[in-house]
Amino acid sequence: MPHPQTPSGGIVACPSASGRRILAAKTMGTAERPYIGADSASSSPEEAYAASAPLSHRKRWGQFFTPGPVAAFMVEWAVSDGCRSVLDPATGPGLFLELAAGRLPSDAALVGYEVDEALATICRARVHEATGRVPTVFCRDFLLHADGRYDAVVCNPPYLCHRDITYGRDLWRSIDALAGRRLSRLTNAYGLFLLTIAHRLSARGRAAIILPAEFLNADFAVPIKAHLLEANLLDGLLAFDHRGLIFSNAQTTACIILLRADRRPGEPVALAHLANADGLGCLAAELQSRADDPGSRVRWLSPDRLDPRQKWEAIVAGESRYGSRQGMVPLGSLAWCQRGIATGANGYFTLTWAEVERRGLQTHVRPCITKAADVRAPVFTARELQQLKDKGRRAYLLSPTDEGDSAVRRYLAEGVSQGVHLRYLTSHKRPWWAPERREPAPILVTVFGRGRLRFVLNRAGALNLTAFHGIYPRDLTPSQVCALFAWLCTDACHHLMSGEIRRYGGGLLKLEPRDVERIPAPDVRLLSQRALQLLANAVDAAAAASDPTDAHRKLAAAWEAAT
Repeated sequence: MPHPQTPSGGIVACPSASGRRILAAKTMGTAERPYIGADSASSSPEEAYAASAPLSHRKRWGQFFTPGPVAAFMVEWAVSDGCRSVLDPATGPGLFLELAAGRLPSDAALVGYEVDEALATICRARVHEATGRVPTVFCRDFLLHADGRYDAVVCNPPYLCHRDITYGRDLWRSIDALAGRRLSRLTNAYGLFLLTIAHRLSARGRAAIILPAEFLNADFAVPIKAHLLEANLLDGLLAFDHRGLIFSNAQTTACIILLRADRRPGEPVALAHLANADGLGCLAAELQSRADDPGSRVRWLSPDRLDPRQKWEAIVAGESRYGSRQGMVPLGSLAWCQRGIATGANGYFTLTWAEVERRGLQTHVRPCITKAADVRAPVFTARELQQLKDKGRRAYLLSPTDEGDSAVRRYLAEGVSQGVHLRYLTSHKRPWWAPERREPAPILVTVFGRGRLRFVLNRAGALNLTAFHGIYPRDLTPSQVCALFAWLCTDACHHLMSGEIRRYGGGLLKLEPRDVERIPAPDVRLLSQRALQLLANAVDAAAAASDPTDAHRKLAAAWEAAT
């Protein structure tokens, strides 16, 4: 059975209009749940739903309310003059259809899809009470039953990760056919919605779709972006700054994708980077003017300058923001990157030194960095490892050298008694306790961060868990490795790598291994011996520094002096 669309229709928009009394209805299968809005102006169907449904459930199904101004802007842009039909493929409580009904003639079609019967009922009642009209809302999964062509589509698709959807082979093949290429099976649900929506536009159709901003940089989005460009449907990319949260209770920032079916060949694409939702009311007019006004928030870019393989967030934000890449090579030509070791049970496989000694496992463990917080200095040396040992931190990874050793047998038996061997990762390994084969990475980079992701030179030769990715140089000399590390610590590098970083709400940053390999870097193999020696000395000075800020300052100054 395919996984259904989220019960609420995904990221649900929250209106600024006054609250309305909505019907009591069934939801979530067999559970009875009343959705009754108060008569006060402060209540709304979304607020009544949020008060009734637990936050854990709403997060599980991607039910995050967006501000009313965002929804109003999307409807204003999509529902243009002469529009005769509007579709919302994931209605939730029905805000988009309510707003659209107010802009349409009485005989225009209002159509929605919603798998949750309760929310479909709420949507119909809401639109009827506000406008006197009853929309056609199908209690079906849009992806499985999409039909018809529409002059306007406005949607917050379900924000469901690929792990949470189990559509069958036939659906994937049908969407592959729409895209003209095979999609990654790691594509999130909203990517499938975006493609299906694109093929439900009339000859004059427009669509405004709000998505998580990760779409702009995600690898799975590459074939989707390629199709939208080839079909000449992409009309605009609007991205909200990652430091602001558009959706409450979600570490997710947003972008709005604008599609238009009647674009002329080569017509420019609108780009706008928005600090927040303020001022969206006049943005539609700026887009409509299609004028490249220096004072406008909208920039216009020829579609042939949009490479679907690139991360688009940097382009939307403004290419000059990230500096010049001239003379740079991808980091992947100098080194390869691999995620950290995943144990499946860190509490069992990582130990403090006191535990190691008590259990007699001294020859069956390896030094290992288990948490990003355990490393503050840019150079991790034997001194820092000793400090973790002295503080009783889990800094040792079980790595048996002799399965027959009595101490090892006792510890493994204890793991079996705790059910560690039955966990997901361990149950897929033979034997279940075997560590991943990995050499210590000379350079580490944090997977997540706020403000700035950190690089660490691993002079202690410690392994690393998944809090860090490991960077393994390709045939570089020790001094060239020092030079590469010094570059990675500079402000210039962090400006240039911004185009590869995935951004989430509240300023949360993330790098995947392939993102790391795309970071621009000077070819350190071409540096002079004098420059290499200067940078190696700076790394030694940084390793001796007691203050991490001072250490970074020494590295940055040395890079400037050397190059």
